[in-house]
Amino acid sequence: MATDTHDHDGAPGWRRGVALAVATQLLSMMGFSCAASFLPLFIQTLGIADPARAALWAGGLSFSQAIMVTLCSPLWGAVADRYGAKPMVCRALFGGGALYVVISFVGQVQTLPALFLLLGCFTGVNTAIVTLVAGLAPRKSFGTAIGLCQTGVFVGISIGPAIGGFLADTFSYRVGIRSGALLLLLAGALVLFGITESRRPAGSAGARPGLAAGLRAVGTSRPLVLLIALIFLIQFSLQLMSPVLPIFVQQLSPDSTRIATMVGLVLGIGGVTSALGAILCGRAADRIGQRRILGWATAGAGLMTGLQALVGGVGSLIGLRGLAGIFTGGLNAGANASLGALVPPGSRGAAFGISGSAFSLGNALGPLLGGILAGVMGPRAVLGLAALALLGGWGIVHLLSTAEEHRPGRDIEGANAPS
Repeated sequence: MATDTHDHDGAPGWRRGVALAVATQLLSMMGFSCAASFLPLFIQTLGIADPARAALWAGGLSFSQAIMVTLCSPLWGAVADRYGAKPMVCRALFGGGALYVVISFVGQVQTLPALFLLLGCFTGVNTAIVTLVAGLAPRKSFGTAIGLCQTGVFVGISIGPAIGGFLADTFSYRVGIRSGALLLLLAGALVLFGITESRRPAGSAGARPGLAAGLRAVGTSRPLVLLIALIFLIQFSLQLMSPVLPIFVQQLSPDSTRIATMVGLVLGIGGVTSALGAILCGRAADRIGQRRILGWATAGAGLMTGLQALVGGVGSLIGLRGLAGIFTGGLNAGANASLGALVPPGSRGAAFGISGSAFSLGNALGPLLGGILAGVMGPRAVLGLAALALLGGWGIVHLLSTAEEHRPGRDIEGANAPS
């Protein structure tokens, strides 16, 4: 598959651009998690006093937002191919910040569904930033660059809820939401004034492939189909566990008076080690190949998750969650880096848009199915299913290897091969 010299060498000043993109990712994830972390509690101030009903409202709002991201990501990806990824990052950040400001002034809960649907339409910042970084960094550094962005995600979602909770308790929920909005607007300003995207050739906007071309490319390329299926399966399996872990901790320590603290430790250790894993896996992938690291990471994540279903105490669960994080941290970064290396620059927006839809669909369906299955089968069974799904990802990586061996032109491992 032909690629241009710029794609191999990176954009001028690409290291600075990637560093600013990582900072943007960190601020944006802090902003989104800061504003959304206490959503059920905010809903209780809008006339839904029952905690169970408030939680149901919050779940429905999050689900509707994720579905709209799923539907709109391919469209925004096609726009990025025509007009650049930087405007799409600014659209997601300024749009998200403005909508959270509006949400902070809402006086009745019935207004929120429409606003969260709009939030899903205008955000999708992760896909936009990955597309921008893939256009800045040289192919040989895709793994490191996207891994650093993934680290920004993990650190941001770890810090954001603590900031939001502190501000909400100190001032009000509305102040907490506005603080999240401010972080998003600051991140947008960082991109707008700090990152320079490479100029596109004159007339290229009309000549670049649109959404239909991007969909056709995915449908006719077996490696692309497999990579997008892998991205869905990874996120689905990780999110499948999210509703059951607090219940599982409670079952492991039924007499403890510090359940919330232990849940925080179980969730927190995974975030910390995932941030580390994203960096380590990204650097390793640039040296020995994306495909090989993806295979090891999916197998390791599946094994560590399966062992969690067998633990008898919280201490063992924390240890295994930490080990699993090393592997899971590199999964999405590795899959996106592989996608960026496989797709020519002019079609990356559409391809990343479709992969963003797969990611968001996994984000929406995983917690929904996990919550249903937890009530029917119990937390251990859900953890076992998540492990099987991750091992299924290992199978997809194996199929991807077979597909790549028979694909004419440059191999996905070609980030390190001579052009």
